[in-house]
Amino acid sequence: MKVLVTDFFDVWGNVKEGWEVNNQCHDVYNTRFKLNSRKSCLKFLKSIDYLKKTVREASIYWEDMDDGYILYQSKDLMPICSVEYGEIVDKYY
Repeated sequence: MKVLVTDFFDVWGNVKEGWEVNNQCHDVYNTRFKLNSRKSCLKFLKSIDYLKKTVREASIYWEDMDDGYILYQSKDLMPICSVEYGEIVDKYY
C-alpha cells in the first residue's frame, strides 16, 4: 500500500488567533501496514520515525478523511500532518 504523509513543518499562529500552515512537504511510503484505524496509523507513523515512540493516541486530535487522517496536537489543535492512502495516492504517486 502507498501512503502519502504531508508534514506541516512550518505552522504559524496561536490558539487564540488560529493556525496557518506556511510550508509543508510530501513523502510517499510503501508499507504493509493496513491503515484502517487510528491505532494502525499511529503505529505506522512511529515505524517511519515521524512520531516519537512515546506519543499516545490521546495526545492527538484526529480528523477523519475519506482515505486518511489529519493530525493535530490535542492541547492546542496545532496541525501536525496528514496521512492519506488508497486510490488517490496510487493515482498520483
